[in-house]
Amino acid sequence: MSDVDAMSRDAQCALAARLIAERLNETVGHWRTAGSTVAGPGSTGLGVVEHVGTPDGHVDVGFLLDRARPDAPVLWDCAAGAGDDPAERIGRAVEHWYTGTWPVIRELLSGRRTFATHCPGDHPLGLPGWHVIRGPVLAFGAPEAARVLQAWAVRAPLLRAIGPAVTAAFDRPALNGIKLVVGPDVAEVRINGRVDAAASAALGAVSMPAFEGFGFVRCFSLAVSPEGASGSA
Repeated sequence: MSDVDAMSRDAQCALAARLIAERLNETVGHWRTAGSTVAGPGSTGLGVVEHVGTPDGHVDVGFLLDRARPDAPVLWDCAAGAGDDPAERIGRAVEHWYTGTWPVIRELLSGRRTFATHCPGDHPLGLPGWHVIRGPVLAFGAPEAARVLQAWAVRAPLLRAIGPAVTAAFDRPALNGIKLVVGPDVAEVRINGRVDAAASAALGAVSMPAFEGFGFVRCFSLAVSPEGASGSA
């Protein structure tokens, strides 16, 4: 067995942290790694941990808005990648986090309305009662299936359709992460990194277009604050 094939889960987390830091250094600020943690500009940072109970190549990434404060919110999202060996799978997982989750966090930090979409509660793609930053829809699978699913998910009011179940699962007054993964064979909603059964069931009940072949989409959003609260504009 090669060293790559035998890569431990701790080593995979450290590799993911290093690759994330390299990608973030291409965007803004200076990001420094120490094992499976990354220190960013100011007090920002992130940590990478094993996504327990899954095959290798699957990690949880927690973004720290203030690494000096233990009580500061951590923005969690998981990412997985396919490939011939653990290193390749981790590399692809990092790209999925970087292209699907980082734009939302970067928009939160910058407020430029450039990197992700701001959706107030009355927006068709928003969550009633909340101000949401919505990230890009990433599609996977057979080319035609991925194309059809992505075109549908970009326009479908998924958060509005499952809103009551989503908001019932929030465990913070603000800055709740929402991850949707949906396709004919999967319907998963993660709130702050944890699967919520009721919200996932609601997502599974949403109708989607017919197509042939395997495919699914993922989208990360951040419910920033309840409507009318400071920072919801």
